Amino acid sequence: MLEQNALLERFHPEARGRDLRFLVLGGRVPACYERRAPSDDFRSNLHRGGRGVPHKPTEEESRLATAAAAALELEFAGVDLLPTDEGSRVLEVNSVPGFRGVEEVTGADIADAVIRRIEELQASRDR
Repeated sequence: MLEQNALLERFHPEARGRDLRFLVLGGRVPACYERRAPSDDFRSNLHRGGRGVPHKPTEEESRLATAAAAALELEFAGVDLLPTDEGSRVLEVNSVPGFRGVEEVTGADIADAVIRRIEELQASRDR
């Protein structure tokens, strides 16, 4: 028996070592990119040697990512989707997502988007 907790995920070979990272902010997707694993690995994380390429999400992908963040009541989240033969699946939701990688890959200014969202929320509270 393991002396530690473990989280197991089903392996989907059809994903071919790629997944999609969505940044969700205020129920919208300001940026999204595809992460691709190096040829000798199936993990696509950028810090593990994966590379990112811009991705134009479908409406269904955006809906799934924003719904995942909303289900966890997150104003700001990183949502990872895994493309499978049965459609995209939520792989994980990060409540404190890093955004340097998404900014580098997509050119989106996420820091500015976060500041604008904070200003929107503050303005709505001041009314």
